[in-house]
Amino acid sequence: MTTNDSLPAIAEIETEEVNPPPKKKSFIRVYVRILLRKSWLIISTTLLTTTTAVVLSSSKSSTYRGNFYLLVEPITAAARLTNPSTLARTGGIPQEDLIALDYPTNLIFLQSPSMTRRIAEDVHKKLPNRTVDAIWNDLRNNFFVEWVKSSSNTATKIFIVSYSGTDPQEVQAVLDIAAQTFVKYSSQDRETSIKAGVKFIDKQLPPLQNTLNNLKNQQKQIRQQYELVNPASRNEQLLQQLDALIQRKSVLQEQLISLKTLASTLGKQLGISPQDALVLASLNQDPERVSLQKELLDIQSQLANNQSIYTEKSARIIALETRSQIIQNLLKKRTNELLKQFSSTISANSPLLSNFQDPIRLQLIQQFIDTTNQIKALESQLPSLTIQEQQLNAIIQKLPAITNQYTALEREIKLTEEVLDKLLIQRETLKVESAQELPWQLISKPQVPLGADGKPIGEPPDRKKMLMAGAGGGLIFSILLSLLWEKQKNSFLSPYDIEDALGLPLIGKVPRYKSVDTEKIALVIPEASEELETSEELETSEELETSEELEISDTQDQESFNEPPLQDNWPIFATVFDDIYTELCFYYRNPSLRSLAISSVEAEDGQSTIAINLAITAAEQGKRVLFVDTNRNNSKICEWLNLTEKKGLNYLLTHDVALESVIQEDPNHKNLSLITNGAEDTIPLKRLWSPKMEYLISEFQENFDLVIYDLPHFHQTTDVYFISACTDGMILVIGVNKTSQSATKEAVAKADDLQFPILGAIANFVKN
Repeated sequence: MTTNDSLPAIAEIETEEVNPPPKKKSFIRVYVRILLRKSWLIISTTLLTTTTAVVLSSSKSSTYRGNFYLLVEPITAAARLTNPSTLARTGGIPQEDLIALDYPTNLIFLQSPSMTRRIAEDVHKKLPNRTVDAIWNDLRNNFFVEWVKSSSNTATKIFIVSYSGTDPQEVQAVLDIAAQTFVKYSSQDRETSIKAGVKFIDKQLPPLQNTLNNLKNQQKQIRQQYELVNPASRNEQLLQQLDALIQRKSVLQEQLISLKTLASTLGKQLGISPQDALVLASLNQDPERVSLQKELLDIQSQLANNQSIYTEKSARIIALETRSQIIQNLLKKRTNELLKQFSSTISANSPLLSNFQDPIRLQLIQQFIDTTNQIKALESQLPSLTIQEQQLNAIIQKLPAITNQYTALEREIKLTEEVLDKLLIQRETLKVESAQELPWQLISKPQVPLGADGKPIGEPPDRKKMLMAGAGGGLIFSILLSLLWEKQKNSFLSPYDIEDALGLPLIGKVPRYKSVDTEKIALVIPEASEELETSEELETSEELETSEELEISDTQDQESFNEPPLQDNWPIFATVFDDIYTELCFYYRNPSLRSLAISSVEAEDGQSTIAINLAITAAEQGKRVLFVDTNRNNSKICEWLNLTEKKGLNYLLTHDVALESVIQEDPNHKNLSLITNGAEDTIPLKRLWSPKMEYLISEFQENFDLVIYDLPHFHQTTDVYFISACTDGMILVIGVNKTSQSATKEAVAKADDLQFPILGAIANFVKN
């Protein structure tokens, strides 16, 4: 094995960071390689379809074409002016847009299924040897009605009707019957259609008239019931009345609040209720009681004057006091009578009855009574205003629905009247047009071109077009078949497919190398290369003969995976890892790669073989390399390197031991150390995404120049994501003609989602 001693020097001299060139997906190159691989299929299929086209074109009969011309409108202006349709539609004043024939519609109708079916039935009566459906199918494909254009590309008033077929008699029969049918359509059928239109209108007029009368009656009932002349103005009037009523009610409520406030103030000042005030006012206005009060007041005045002259026991004083007591009793008696009369709760001895002669108090009592009366008067008005407001609101709320109903009726009446008027006008128009008797005219008879010998002239088949169609169809079909064939295999058939389909750099292409001893594997061991060249064999020639007996397609598809290497396959296998390592060192010089994760998408993709050989190659370059085996499924690293199973990575994760206790040195390769998966079956497997594993990864990188992790398969466990994220990147090993494309694309997409780098891919089992 050759070494590259200058490589480390290059890494030290260069300081500029160099990354692998970015790769883009190129499906075009993938498809080109597919077409090249399946060129045998494409060529054979194209030749087959082309040959078939040649055979068909040689056996195809000549085609006979015939036609006839129809004049569908009068040619002269005088003829157009006297046309009954002109008189009916324009009121006697010719208008070009109204009298012109609807050419596009007529062209479509003359070629419609109903018209061609009618022609096919008539042809079958004349040529009973063919079925109606067969004739109808030919008419749909070969019967054409076209609008003739002049040399200046202006439209004429002529239709050309053409038909082609392999039987000249059938072509002539079709043209004859088509001419008769079209002329009949222009006269009898059109007249029948007009009469049917008149009959239809006559049938529609009575229901429309009844509908119009019903609508007008409904509108009349609404107008009478709600006194509506104009719904919009009525609504405005009601709204104005409601506004005035609300404003009046608001004024009354404000006055009522003001009077209630005044009454409350007067009641507090007088210390009486409105009922008491009314009683007091009545007492003060009673003549007998007022007279007794005056008399009592005079006696008390005399008594006050005489007390300063006479003693208390004098006869005059006693007489005045006696008289005063009598008057008081009479006053009290009269007061009780009045209180009882008014059913008042005021006591005759109440302080409210004293000093009532005070003019100010009497005035306040009268004001209190007047205010109370005003409050009652205003309160009696509010209920009637509220009732009026509710009535107006009810009418206003109901009025929009009534208005909408009235407006809808008015709109329906207008539309019905318009429809009725149009139908009446159209009926008169159709009656005038029914008198038209200007059918289309044949300006050339239906005929198939005849030769000098009087026989129909046929057109030979276009063999060139058929050949092109056969070759093109075969080419397109074979290309689609090739693409579907390759897609169904769902594998990479070329190393370059990996690069273009995934958009990953292709770091290396490793050829398939198989040993006679299936328990061993090819290792890059310089000292044993000569021995390996003699002891390790290729797959037997019998296998070669067997593979040659397979079909061509299977041989081409499987050759990169099943074909055994030649005798010089070992030198290629031995040097390919030098190229891989050199490429990695070249693209990752600053900073250099310190850790790599090697994984594959599926089992038996050869990831462990490539990982250990890459580790051996790096060790031969003078790097201190640590190979960490994290692949727990049937790992054979110890068997390949003739090492003994001992405590491995799982033991290191589950026990507090020194790193050196689980590291093994490879006696055959200097600078190569290994941590195997371990043989501790009794210890439960510990997941790698743990803080301790993260710590161990950092320890590995501090003690070694390069750490290579042999990971489980990508979709097997989430440990792959953790280890890859903690390294400088992952390398995917992909088996050519083996690994599933869809599973590989899922793995790359998952790596992009998790944002851990994939440095590139190594193609394994590559054809020499």
